[in-house]
Amino acid sequence: IDTHIEPNGGTHDYVYHMPSDHLMGTHWYHAHHHGSTAMQVGSGMAGILLVEPAADYELPASLQELYSDDDEHRVPPMLFFHHQFTDFGNDQTIFFWLSHQGLLSQSLNNVPMNEVWLTGGTSPPDEVGDDFYTVNGQYNPRVTVTQNVATLLRMVHGGGSKHITLTVNSAACSLQLIARDGVFHSLPYVELDSIHFQSGTRSDVAIRCTQPGVFSVSSSSTVGLQPSTVNGHDQANMFEVEVIPLPAGGVARAMPTSEAPLPSYLSSLMNDPNVVVGGQMGVDVIDFTGGLRGGWGINGVPFPGFGEQIYVETFCLDTTYQMQLGDQGFPLNTRGPGMSMIPRHPYHQHVNHFQIFNGGDPSGSVMRDGEWRDVAPTLDSVIRFRPVHFTGEIVVHCHLLQHEDQGMMGLYRVNDCGVPPTPPPTPPAPEDDCTQNTNRISCIAATCSDGMTSCVFDRTNGCSCPSTVPPPPTPPADDCSQYTTRRTCITATCSDGVTACVFDRNAATTCSCPQ
Repeated sequence: IDTHIEPNGGTHDYVYHMPSDHLMGTHWYHAHHHGSTAMQVGSGMAGILLVEPAADYELPASLQELYSDDDEHRVPPMLFFHHQFTDFGNDQTIFFWLSHQGLLSQSLNNVPMNEVWLTGGTSPPDEVGDDFYTVNGQYNPRVTVTQNVATLLRMVHGGGSKHITLTVNSAACSLQLIARDGVFHSLPYVELDSIHFQSGTRSDVAIRCTQPGVFSVSSSSTVGLQPSTVNGHDQANMFEVEVIPLPAGGVARAMPTSEAPLPSYLSSLMNDPNVVVGGQMGVDVIDFTGGLRGGWGINGVPFPGFGEQIYVETFCLDTTYQMQLGDQGFPLNTRGPGMSMIPRHPYHQHVNHFQIFNGGDPSGSVMRDGEWRDVAPTLDSVIRFRPVHFTGEIVVHCHLLQHEDQGMMGLYRVNDCGVPPTPPPTPPAPEDDCTQNTNRISCIAATCSDGMTSCVFDRTNGCSCPSTVPPPPTPPADDCSQYTTRRTCITATCSDGVTACVFDRNAATTCSCPQ
């Protein structure tokens, strides 16, 4: 992510070679230039990235129906995006937090808001104010599902500075969490009343409604294990779900009850007997520090920059590690009055997913023990992960992007620590007992001491086993060509003074050194 693309026409082609066992899933991409990530993502430099299944990967039938591109009930993936506006006089100006140091403002020159951001949607009502979410660029859009037909909602929270908790405001609709952060859950799937999103979270949720109607989906800043009251967001209308009646002859679809297979690199680590607590440097707690506690960083150290080779921790390939995710240095069970206001920073780890070993909430809305994540709140939870396939640097950071820009980011280093396998010993050359044969006929009829390998005859080296035959000598330099008669030729030697010249009446050069 340290690739720099120049503005005003700069381009860069990204080429990804996906491993054949990479799991299908819901992901996203966004700008990640340190120091301006929040500004760039807040400006819309993000999008959804769907990884399709490999040709030999098979989903169970009930999941195939939900994930099929040919499903007539398919709902397009949804990207939740956060916007903040303020009004300076008669115009509208958009601003974003930029590294908590100030506001970046750009005048919109009195252009109506709905023409700028909300094409195809409706304008936010006055009571929403200047701090609101859109879905795929629309304010409070409507998605359509069919009565009694389980339908997949693939949702990505691209807002970089908030967390949200979504609730469908109807008892007729039920939700089931199928996958999070691009990895399928294990059975039984969690039935939810609401679903929580940290910044960067992706959730695949099946929805099934038993009654027709139009129902609002709202966001609340409070839920279960409350990750923060500082960065939460309340919005009465995030989007609407319109439930149309099941047509005559239509086929109802139940919630899925089968489990998707996971590749070997996502094998459960919950009962791994060889888990190592902490990395090679002895760090076993990742503590986001900053804000109320002083400078922004990880374990008190701000991001040093790329190329500095300063690492939070180093790890070995193909080894299971266990780490604790701290927050501001305050363990959850020691927070005093008012400490609930301290932000619970979302921990994000690039490249390798991690498994929640301990710290999930009972509802499963925020976090579930045993699930695989790449972004999760720092609820003093314990995670396990196993680096596979890739060595090198891994970025870790708080996914409140304004915090990351301030320095709450660091690097892991993954090394291949294994001892290279010892190559098998070279089999000994067959013992040479061919040398007793002194002429060509007896040599080629004999074998080496293994009784299998035939002896070979070379006029220069005599009779020997193949492995002991030295390479043919480099022919000596030819100075025989000065001789033109047979008598003078056969009595002369090459320039080495030893090798006799040979005479061939039919050759282009009648007198020459033997080749």
